[in-house]
Order: sequence, then structure tokens, then C-alpha cells
Amino acid sequence: KKQHLEKLKEISLRNLGVSSILQHSFGHLRGIDLSGNLLHDWKEVAAMLDSFPCLEELCLSSNLLHDTFASPVSTSSSENDRAKLDGIIGTDFQPKKQCYDMLKRLVLNNCGLSSFRTLQILDHFFPNLDDLCAVSNDFSKLNMVSSSIGSQEETEEVTPIKGFDRLVTLDLSDCCISSWGHVERFRALPCLRSLSLNDNAIASIGRHDVNNNKDRYFESLKSIDLVGNQVSLWKDIANINALPVTSLRFRNNPVTSTLGASESRSSLIARLCNLNFLNSSPVSAKERIEAERRYIRIVARELLLVEESGDDVQERREYILTDNPRFDELKEMHRDSMLGVNSNLTQGGRLANDTMNIAIVSMAPSSCTKDPLRKRLPSSLTVGRLKSMCSRAFDIDYANIILHFREANVKDSLPTLLDDEEHSLSYFGVSDGCEILVNEGER
Repeated sequence: KKQHLEKLKEISLRNLGVSSILQHSFGHLRGIDLSGNLLHDWKEVAAMLDSFPCLEELCLSSNLLHDTFASPVSTSSSENDRAKLDGIIGTDFQPKKQCYDMLKRLVLNNCGLSSFRTLQILDHFFPNLDDLCAVSNDFSKLNMVSSSIGSQEETEEVTPIKGFDRLVTLDLSDCCISSWGHVERFRALPCLRSLSLNDNAIASIGRHDVNNNKDRYFESLKSIDLVGNQVSLWKDIANINALPVTSLRFRNNPVTSTLGASESRSSLIARLCNLNFLNSSPVSAKERIEAERRYIRIVARELLLVEESGDDVQERREYILTDNPRFDELKEMHRDSMLGVNSNLTQGGRLANDTMNIAIVSMAPSSCTKDPLRKRLPSSLTVGRLKSMCSRAFDIDYANIILHFREANVKDSLPTLLDDEEHSLSYFGVSDGCEILVNEGER
């Protein structure tokens, strides 16, 4: 049996009540999972590192290790950091070697950590660490951590955290992080590509000046997870555009709580210009085009309502445009395919008195063979009145009618739902030459 064990490269000892480590067996192992055991002393971890010099992956989740305790280091000393680790670590964590360059992945989920300084200390021993998971710890005082381990003073810091030179993946989900300022402390990590911040309490995403070249700002970041936070404003979503991310996971935040899944996805895609993946699903070119056009119509409706109300028009208009910083850019980008919307915005509420040529096509099984209706309708016509007209023309119960409209002469245009009977066709951006599609179904 021992011969078979000696051939193993990885071993899992989850929830087996392990409280100490053998000192001289199986030094060839490359991966050990000790989740859910009774380890409580960093000295045992240090001994394990010495006993298993080939380790590339170490999982210590759900062991109550708490924080390492470090004593201050003299900043006047000229010795190399590696030569004075005893001063940094004190008596709590003292492996025999000063560098364990084989370790690539370290998992410390739910270990009772309350200071990010512990991870900074461990980083000095693991210079090639590329994957660090520290889920369900308490890093609420991340702003009080010094940028390097050379000082223990608890003064509020805004400078970037140093070290972690090869770290690619960092998972700090459920770590009591409440401020984007805390997150920005990782902005200078040179290789960081994936950052998970799920289930924290982040309420806003700070605006970064893209023209500020004085400081690195997440230069390598490609993926960020923000599921289950407290983001409540669309302008905060727009600030993600300052990051080079192409993949985002974003659900269960107040800003999308009133939207359906498809509406939420469409709004996020339109507002974030670089996304290739959203919630692990790819964003196709066609989906992006339709999302951006839909976004233009929604914002245009809001602007038209402001114009028609006549109350505090300029102030409310500025508020809408501040909340939707991509609107002007996208309106220009899709100018040729959004002529109706652009015309509405240019002419304001006066368009409500105009008329337009509309083709009404039944898609319902009972009347799909009937010829389309071609009508000249006022753009002020409400969706409710249009449904009454379609009910009579195609003999469909009013309550079962579902209306969509499709842009005319736009390649691969997807239908847009007319989902509010009280609003006018102009409100939805219906313009001259559009098609109205009539479907039947129980709603």
C-alpha cells in the first residue's frame, strides 16, 4: 500500500480530524487538501512546508488558523528581506527555508483571518504564487494595511499593496469588503488577471481617470466578479469601462433588482463596451448590436418624457445623460439604423403630432395568412389603441395580443416588445417604415 501511496501526486485529507503533520513521509506530493481539519497553529503549516518541498497546491480551508503575528522590522536595516524574515514573522511562522518557489496555489477559505497582512507575510515565502483564494475571511480593515510588510503601523493607506508579483487569480469573495477604495489597493499587481469580489458590500465603483498615467490601474485585469454586492447606480457600472476587463459576473445587485434576466443582461452589455463574456456566457456581435440599439431607445424615451413634461428639463436631462455616459457615443455609432430615434430627439415633443407609415403583420396561427395592414398612424397613438385595432383586424382576443416592433431596413434587427399600453409609439422609438408584429399568447 505504501508503494501505491508513493506514486500519488495529490492527496485529499478533508474533514479527517488532522491536527498535526507527519514530518518525514511522502515528500514527493505536489498537492494536499487539508480542508476542514483541526489545524490551528501556523507552526504546523511551516513544518508541513518543510516536509513536502514539492508542493504546488495547498488547501487549508476551514482550519481556524487565524492571523500570523509579526513583529516590527527596522526600516533602517540594509539587509535583504529574505535574510530578515525572522524579524518579520516573529515566532509564529518559521519554516526552515526562506523561499518555497514550487507553491503555485494557496487556498485559505474560512480560516478566521482578519488581517490582509497575513497574506502579505505568506507572499514573501511563496514568490511564484499565481492563485490565492481567501474566501469568507474578514478583510474589512483592508485600508489599514501597510503597502508592504516593512511596517505594522495601522494608519489608513491608499497606496497600492506591494508584492504578489506573479499572482494571476485573487478570490476575496465574502470578505466584508465595503469600499471600492479597498479594491483599488490591488491596482498595481502586475499579473492580476482575475479578481473575485462576490458577496461583499461594495456599494459603488470609483471613477478612474484613464488619462492618469502616474499609477498602474489593473493593467492586466481581464475578469472581475461582483455578484451579490450593493451597487445601486448605473453610473457605477459605467466606471467599469476604465478597467480592461472582458469578462464580468454581475447579479444580485440593487441596480438590476427590478429587471428581468434578459433586460439586465442587455443593459449591462450596452453600457460596457469591452465585454466578451457576461455571467460566463459569451457576448456575440449580434447580441451587442441589439443591446446597444435597445439601450438607445430606452434612454431616448426617458429624454422624450422629460421634454414633454416641461418641468426642470435641463436639469433632468443632464441627470439622465450623466447616468448614461455612452448614450451620445452609441447614438452616433448606430445613427443610420436609428433614424427614427434620432429624429425624435432632434425634434423633441413636436414629433408626437406627426404621422408615419406602418406595416402591421400578424404572426398568430389563426391569422398569419392574412395580408399585412398598411396604415398611416400618428406617432402619438398609444399601444393600447393599437392593440384594439389589431384585435378587430385579425380577430384576436385583446387580452392575448402581444405586440413587437422591428426597425425597417435594418439587417438582422430583433423585435422590441411594446410592453406598456399607456405609452405612445414615439415613446418606444417606432418610426416611419417600421413593422408591427402581432403575436397571440397568454400573458
